[in-house]
Amino acid sequence: MVNTIRLDISKSQAILLYLPCEKKDIVPTTDVFMKYWRGGSIEYDLFVSDFINEAVKQLYNLLARTMNNELQLNKDFVDQGVGYFHNIYAHELWTNDNLDIDDPAEEFLVWSTPTEVGIESYIYNIDDEIYLEISPIYK
Repeated sequence: MVNTIRLDISKSQAILLYLPCEKKDIVPTTDVFMKYWRGGSIEYDLFVSDFINEAVKQLYNLLARTMNNELQLNKDFVDQGVGYFHNIYAHELWTNDNLDIDDPAEEFLVWSTPTEVGIESYIYNIDDEIYLEISPIYK
């Protein structure tokens, strides 16, 4: 039996935490899966088989900062999304070992899935709004 915790984003969107145990039995090292749900179906795996404390702590910390409007996205990244620029950074780092470039997503990255799943998620502010961006990892 799989138990879930639903974190509603809107009436048609949510993040679902899949638990291997009853909610009352959760410990910091409980392995969880997190999925993005939209319009009645699962869209993306956001967090794959890792400790719940890692998933929730990162989400909590970034949400607290966005609630205080502290994670403003650079206007240069708005049109294409920070995930696009993070992929360019990662490609440059992995292929050329270029350590002189800055990671444009360093303070916005919430979760990164294994390469075979290939999804990264970010949370940031644009003006007074909070955005959740889900981006593919390009290989």
